[in-house]
Amino acid sequence: MMIEKKEAGANLTDAEKNLRDYMDLVWRKKLLVFEVFILIFGIVAAYVFTSKPVYNSVSTLRIADNLTQDPEIKGKESSDLVFQRYIETEVGTIRSRHLAEQLIDKMNLLVSPDFFPPEQAYIKWIHAEIAALFASQPRDENSRKEIGQLKKENEAIKAVAKRLSVRQLTKTNLMEVSMEAYSPELAKDLLTNYLDIYLAGKIERKRKESLDLLGWLKDEISKVQADLMQSELALVKFVSEHGIVLSEDGGLSEVSELVKRKKEGLNKSQELQARLQALKEGQKSSGINARPEISDDEMLKKLKNDLASLETEDAVVRGVYSSNYPKSVVLKQKIDVLQKKIEVIQQQAVNSAFDSAKKEEQLLKSAVKGAQEEALRIGNLGAQFAVLKKDFDTNRTLYDLLLKELKETHVRTRAFHTHVQVIDPPNLGLDPVRPKRGMLLIAGMILGLLSGVAAVMVTEMKQQSSHVAKSMEREFQLTNLGSVPDIGKLRKLHNIDTGIGYEFLAYEQPNSPLADSIRNIHSSILFSSGNGAVKTMVVSSATAGEGKTFIAVSLSTMLTCNNSKRVLLVDADLRKPSIRDVFRPSYSDVGLTSLLTSESSKVDDIILGSRVPGLFYMTAGPQVRDHVSLLLTDRFSEVVAELVTRFDFIVFDAPPVLAFPETRILARTTDGVLLVVREGCVNRSECHSAAETLCNVEGGRVLGVILNRVSPKSAPYRYGGYYYSDRYPSRQFH
Repeated sequence: MMIEKKEAGANLTDAEKNLRDYMDLVWRKKLLVFEVFILIFGIVAAYVFTSKPVYNSVSTLRIADNLTQDPEIKGKESSDLVFQRYIETEVGTIRSRHLAEQLIDKMNLLVSPDFFPPEQAYIKWIHAEIAALFASQPRDENSRKEIGQLKKENEAIKAVAKRLSVRQLTKTNLMEVSMEAYSPELAKDLLTNYLDIYLAGKIERKRKESLDLLGWLKDEISKVQADLMQSELALVKFVSEHGIVLSEDGGLSEVSELVKRKKEGLNKSQELQARLQALKEGQKSSGINARPEISDDEMLKKLKNDLASLETEDAVVRGVYSSNYPKSVVLKQKIDVLQKKIEVIQQQAVNSAFDSAKKEEQLLKSAVKGAQEEALRIGNLGAQFAVLKKDFDTNRTLYDLLLKELKETHVRTRAFHTHVQVIDPPNLGLDPVRPKRGMLLIAGMILGLLSGVAAVMVTEMKQQSSHVAKSMEREFQLTNLGSVPDIGKLRKLHNIDTGIGYEFLAYEQPNSPLADSIRNIHSSILFSSGNGAVKTMVVSSATAGEGKTFIAVSLSTMLTCNNSKRVLLVDADLRKPSIRDVFRPSYSDVGLTSLLTSESSKVDDIILGSRVPGLFYMTAGPQVRDHVSLLLTDRFSEVVAELVTRFDFIVFDAPPVLAFPETRILARTTDGVLLVVREGCVNRSECHSAAETLCNVEGGRVLGVILNRVSPKSAPYRYGGYYYSDRYPSRQFH
């Protein structure tokens, strides 16, 4: 009959269909789910109620806000980076192995029954004994004891590290430190002693660092002090040897002033010499009294006064008498005599002054030269003095700095402090932190339920295709025609001989499980054809590799009914034909495409006989470009109609449904399609897509689903060892 979709299934989405399938599967296997649930939940409950409770003690530490103001740290990096690095360093210090060793020694934890419970020690002893069987132990008894003690100490250190937790509270300068133990009192004692060791260690390290710094500073001060004394002695010796008078500019100001005065005197002497030379050469533009400094002589003054009196008297006489007047002539003569005397005296004075100026110039030049040489000497001494003074000042400054640092270090040494403070001391945690019974029991219930569902999935994984077939039967009303066992596994299980290939195994060994499975499919096809006898059928699959050719050949051998029926197997997979490889004819290069492309080709020339009586086959023939167009021609319908009149059954081996359209075309021309589904090869969506595609073909018909390569240990074949003998009688080929 024509297959149609089930209306209820058509109204569901793919997700709803998948969910319903999974729910049905879990409901069918509810006993397995319950058993796994009880097992997992029982294990979790046993662990919860037999585990010894663990308690936790917590303390809060605070990092000082002025950390970045520390002179040892300030200015090196940004404050945030310095703070974060300091936090990370402190966390690593708190978790250090050294602190754990000190805690173990202080509290004698190696022999503490509270720290190592008897049952835990017993388990560790068993582990140690087992490890000793496979490890090379030293022969010396003392060495074995030492190694055992070291192992015990390492175990204790690991236990302390495991129970200790340190973390920084987000966006704060606080650290939370916690310690776990099997009793709240022990947890508090462990954490209290651990923090005391940590803080005492920090103070001791600071004290040691300060003492080391003090020692270094004292050594450096001694060295610098010796250098300072040497530089001071060298400076004093230099000053005393060279008679240097210290001044602000290094003792050169007096010398500079002396050179300046000598140069000014030299300039004046040169000016005076120039004027005297001019007078000496007769340049008297200013009269006799041009050089009053030369007229200071008493006799010269008296002569000038007499000359002035005579000139006055002469002027009076000339005003009354003529120039020839005797008295006027006498006065004129006297005036001329005085003038000559004055000129002689002035000339002598000029010459004398010129000689004096020249001598003074020579003396001034010598003085200037001496002053310059003295200035040069004093400059060289000043440079040497400056070097010695600079060395002295440098040593003095360094000495003062070291002395200041020594005093500050003394102050810091007397006032020890750390950047870490305890603001919340260790508390007494009365509520156990492990195991969290309620959470673990809920998790055990969830884990048990999920494990039960997972167990169902695992057990049903190999029967996945069988469930797919059932869902297809439910949603598309497709009949499950039967299942074919996995020949590879069946051969190993029952020692089946497959000398001529798997395709003819059902015919060769008629009493084998494979032969019975093919007969079962044959019967299902005959009994399910309510709308008439099935003579032409197409064998296909959703995807490649599901064994459609194997099913087509095996079913064709069974349809012969021991040579009582004529069966034709047609290779309709024109893209990747395989019937020729199965039968391996010795000749014939023609096939189905030859009939469809050439009207002169005859069916009798194309059909070949096989080794199985009543079974004939037709190969795909030469390759052509357009496979689909050949199957849509009237010629193909005529060929099928002719073949139906000559054979009882015609089986077409077609390509996969989802990949190519040939199967849908053949479904319209034949009586129905057999959909092969390989177990574990395809998923549910692919099978459903293939079934939906075939059901939507107008005039097409799906005869049912065949499961291929089913595990021999599954339900249909689990009693194979009882019903089938180890050897199957083989049929002889003619």
